[in-house]
Amino acid sequence: MTAKVALESETTFDQLVKSLTDKLTDDIQKAWSIFCWVGSQKINEGNTNKTPAEGTPLWYSLNKEPSEYPKLITIMMRKAKLPCVTIRGKAKTSNYEAGDESVDGESQWNAVFVSGSWRLLHPQWAFQSIVGLQKPGWIKFEDDGEKTREEVAGSEGQIVSTRETFYFLADPEDFIHFCRPPDDQKGWQLIKPSLSKDRYIKLPFIRPQYAKSNAKFSFRRGQINTIEAKKGECELAIQVNNSKWRGQLSYSLLVYS
Repeated sequence: MTAKVALESETTFDQLVKSLTDKLTDDIQKAWSIFCWVGSQKINEGNTNKTPAEGTPLWYSLNKEPSEYPKLITIMMRKAKLPCVTIRGKAKTSNYEAGDESVDGESQWNAVFVSGSWRLLHPQWAFQSIVGLQKPGWIKFEDDGEKTREEVAGSEGQIVSTRETFYFLADPEDFIHFCRPPDDQKGWQLIKPSLSKDRYIKLPFIRPQYAKSNAKFSFRRGQINTIEAKKGECELAIQVNNSKWRGQLSYSLLVYS
């Protein structure tokens, strides 16, 4: 449970973090309290008449964009005695399409040391999402085994507030599908062996629900995000490792014109 602490009521980061974590003894609870508090702030909306002192939490909130969440997380985690770093690298952002030959998007995220190991956080993606974004030009040809022909309307989408728990202490094996640090910081992938840039680009494009599902999905070893059709046919295998989910999957087949 996250303490309800108003941003305006705290003068310093030390006071703020103390209010959020003082009654907590577990590192993960402290990290979660800070993580949720940062995500609940209306960063850069200027919703106060106060003029905060430079370097205070309120000043930081009013002078930074939501993309700066990781830097705020780093400051606060360290105040709570939790080692934390901000990482900047390539990211499969909203303009990425499965099969793209490059990843041009960039983002910032965190690694925090809790309960004996480094774990990954992406606070901006946890608390902001683009809903309804759809690139035009797609045609649905098949829906769960039934033939159809339906043009999918394009939409710019809109940014909304959300809370996606996948991005709190994410499994590095899943997180690498979304974000990759630069080569000189490849240790922050937190996986061995580390993933090359080319392999990262070619990874299947998944959503958080894929990783969170108790169906425990997995692809064939070496699966990439494009499959070449031979004589008009191709095969994609997705394994469901939880037997309770077998036979319960559906799919849609879309073609980009």
